[in-house]
Amino acid sequence: MQGISETLRKRYILMRRGFCNIKDIQAFVPCGYPKAKEIQKKITEQISEEGFESLKGVILTDRLMRFMQISESKIVMDYEALKTDALE
Repeated sequence: MQGISETLRKRYILMRRGFCNIKDIQAFVPCGYPKAKEIQKKITEQISEEGFESLKGVILTDRLMRFMQISESKIVMDYEALKTDALE
């Protein structure tokens, strides 16, 4: 399993990229494949209930962030702190 600094770095990268597949969800949360698949399924169901469709196999990172209740500002703040710690 990845360390906290790797998780924070991955979250920032995925947020900037804008979409996630199962492997990306595993890195973002972090969790195993079954949990990531469950999260993807729940988010896809939410999207469907709203009358929208998602591309097969991917979800928007924004949706994952809302599902996990993690804000963009928190991800940026954590990433900036990580970069600052690396300089010291």
